[in-house]
Amino acid sequence: MLTPEMSRAARGLLGWTLSDLADAAGVSLMTISAFERGRPAYATTRAKLAEAFEREGIELILDETRIGAALVTVRRRRAPSPPGALARADPDRETPGQEAAPVTGRPRRTLTDGRP
Repeated sequence: MLTPEMSRAARGLLGWTLSDLADAAGVSLMTISAFERGRPAYATTRAKLAEAFEREGIELILDETRIGAALVTVRRRRAPSPPGALARADPDRETPGQEAAPVTGRPRRTLTDGRP
């Protein structure tokens, strides 16, 4: 079950405002604000919030010893290109003489030790 603390932690990891979460979850801004201040929320509302976080790679943690949220990232490896195939730009790696294509969308969040 999503708690107000988990919601605030997950928003912080994503760099989301209350408005960003409201848009992503399809829940009113006032409902989210009240929930994060400790007011009760319907189970369906908490489920919508949790689903919005999970779509963005947030793992919600609730067990006997821990309560919180973690941002989970997975790098997928591409299959090697067949010989003679056109190389596609990989934003994480540049080959000599080839500039990486610009990346659009949300900026990457980094951990405090500098790892992406």
